[in-house]
Amino acid sequence: MKIDLINKVGENGSLRFGWFHASGCHGCVKLGKCAFDDDPVNAFTAKAKTADGFIFGSPVHYAAATGNLTAFMDRVFYSDGCGKGRAFYLKPAAAVASARRAGTTATLD
Repeated sequence: MKIDLINKVGENGSLRFGWFHASGCHGCVKLGKCAFDDDPVNAFTAKAKTADGFIFGSPVHYAAATGNLTAFMDRVFYSDGCGKGRAFYLKPAAAVASARRAGTTATLD
């Protein structure tokens, strides 16, 4: 299965993000999952159900996480919630931001 978003999957299950298409079709409201089957959102949500926790990391671009990461996370959380999913319920998570000068405080908020 080819996933454009994930350029490399590490041995520990880490995902490296590349190009990502975001769409606000709201098809997940009817289907209970993301309407795009060839999209990494459903694959990530399926893996998230068995995960013990999460670490999300992003470089800082103009005092915010990358648009790819925020769009991906918005779609994952929204589609999981529409499907009455609990893939992320009460699981620990951490956020890591890396910046050259400033913007990490705003990014982590």
